[in-house]
Amino acid sequence: MAHTPPTIRNKTALYAVSAAWIAVLLAVALSAVLGKPLVLLLVFMGIVALSVTGFWAIRLSKEEREANSGVARDPHGTDDHGDL
Repeated sequence: MAHTPPTIRNKTALYAVSAAWIAVLLAVALSAVLGKPLVLLLVFMGIVALSVTGFWAIRLSKEEREANSGVARDPHGTDDHGDL
């Protein structure tokens, strides 16, 4: 697996998190336009947005810690967990 430069990962994270929260805002706007709350859609979109945000926050934080500690990143992505 090729190593992705940090700037591309940061841009990908920014786009993914932004898109998830824009989807939440669009769901809120759709609810307002239709005049009835779309609770299920809003809950689902909120869960997705929180999940995407959490995923990228953890991943970027982990990579930053590894870069600052001098620990080499596993090129195969196994992170000492074998074939899991």
